[in-house]
Amino acid sequence: MKNLSKILTLATGVFLLFVSTASAVTCASDTLGAYLGLPSTGCKVGGVIFSGFTPRNDLLQTGATPLAPAAITVNPVNGSLNPGLEFVVNLAVGPDEPGTLLQAVFGFTVSGAAFDGATLTMDGASATGDAAVTVVKEIGGFSPLIIFATALDADILEQLTLPSAGPLDVIMDITADGGFDGNGTSTLRSATAQFLISQAQPGVIPEPSTLALVALGFAGFALTRSRRPKP
Repeated sequence: MKNLSKILTLATGVFLLFVSTASAVTCASDTLGAYLGLPSTGCKVGGVIFSGFTPRNDLLQTGATPLAPAAITVNPVNGSLNPGLEFVVNLAVGPDEPGTLLQAVFGFTVSGAAFDGATLTMDGASATGDAAVTVVKEIGGFSPLIIFATALDADILEQLTLPSAGPLDVIMDITADGGFDGNGTSTLRSATAQFLISQAQPGVIPEPSTLALVALGFAGFALTRSRRPKP
């Protein structure tokens, strides 16, 4: 009976792990406001889970106008080895808006795998005069990724190598600055954060559903044996 109890405990634990993993819904195109309202299990792109979406207005620059979460669209990026999320902001600061600073800062957690790297890109970025567009992706414990666009220069792609790390705590900081001379303009359509899944795996790890079925099978077998009449 002691062995049976151990097997049932193992089966229950594995089954609960499977339920927890399976309960993460598939990420879909929606507003950041909807992502902020996700349950703690988050959503998944492939086998990677994105969860814990939180506004970080405490990190806004002085004088910045925060973007409403409902004004930001989140699109899943379904790369098999580098899944991620695109954040569509459609920012535009005109020459008649000197001193205007539009900013969105929010955090989330990436889990479900070990990660060898991270990338940050932006699309539809431009700036004139003394205006600028800046996107920063901070990953806890590592150097931040920074991309930007000014009238003189632009860097729209940055990559970071990670030591098979995970889970990752991420902060996204998206800013469009109109400058101060009254001649600057800045635009940004979107910023995309992706995460490279590690391929240096120690071996093939069974899916949680497989583990659950195997454990429950053992539990059923043990229960059947325990009920057999002794000769």
